[in-house]
Amino acid sequence: MQAFIDNIETELMKEKVHLPKIEGKRDSSWILMDFGDIVVNLFLDEERGFYDIEKLWRDGEYVEL
Repeated sequence: MQAFIDNIETELMKEKVHLPKIEGKRDSSWILMDFGDIVVNLFLDEERGFYDIEKLWRDGEYVEL
């Protein structure tokens, strides 16, 4: 999980995106990174299946980055 967080922060810093507000401990199974206009959820497999967060966004507009 730490490697994902570090990589996201590094790549977005290259694009001059401000550092995120991070919810959750860096060694936990679910991390939320809030960049303002962009929110990143990082889950371990078990939590992703349990919370099924994609269900919340099924009706949302898909934007490819």
